[in-house]
Amino acid sequence: MTNGSNQKHNWEMSKGVTLLNNGNLNKALKVFLNLCEVEPEWAEPFNKVATIKFLQKDYLTSIKYIELTLEKERRHFGAISGLAQINLRLGRFENALNNINQALKIHPFINIKKIKPFLLEKLKKKEIKIHLNFIN
Repeated sequence: MTNGSNQKHNWEMSKGVTLLNNGNLNKALKVFLNLCEVEPEWAEPFNKVATIKFLQKDYLTSIKYIELTLEKERRHFGAISGLAQINLRLGRFENALNNINQALKIHPFINIKKIKPFLLEKLKKKEIKIHLNFIN
C-alpha cells in the first residue's frame, strides 16, 4: 500500500513529512507512530519512524522499524538502503554490502550504490588483516 486507507491519513503523512523535513523530529515521530497504529499495514509510517530513529542515532530501534517496514513491503528499497547505512555506521561492512546489492536489484539507480567501492575496499582490508592475524 503506497498510500493510507483514507485522505485524512494521507494528509497526516504529509504533515509528518513536513515536520521531519523542518527538523521537528519529536513532533514528526508522534505523527508517524500514530499512523503506525491506525494504519498497521501501511509500510511508509514505519519507514519514517525508522528514519527518525536513524537521525537520532538510535540504530537498534531504527532496525526494528526497518524490519517492520520490510514485513509490509519486502521491496522497500528506501528501508533496505537505510539498513545499509546503519550497518555501515556499525562497521558491519559485509551486511551493508549485501543490503546495497539487494536494493540495487530493486532500484538499479539508487544513490547508495556510490558507497559500494568504499565497502569493497573496507572488506578487502579486513580480509588482509584477518589473513595476517592467521599467519602470526
